Amino acid sequence: MKLKARILVLALLITGTFFAATTSSSASGARTFQGCWTFFSAGQCRAVYKEGNNYYLCGACDASGNPGSGSCGNISQQTLNQGYWCS
Repeated sequence: MKLKARILVLALLITGTFFAATTSSSASGARTFQGCWTFFSAGQCRAVYKEGNNYYLCGACDASGNPGSGSCGNISQQTLNQGYWCS
């Protein structure tokens, strides 16, 4: 019984680590801040960073247009073209 519990805990740890590594990366030093963006005109503005040819949508921007912290995810140039730049 203890062996099964240990295997389950190990599997959960590995899965959680993999999930965290693939879905939440913060803005790194190699990324360049592009501005604040939102998909809807009345939506919350979020920071957009560019690294190479890739764009990343990250944490919320404050009222002054400063990027906040938060996890990042890929976003396409086509999607950025459909939304609104807040800054």
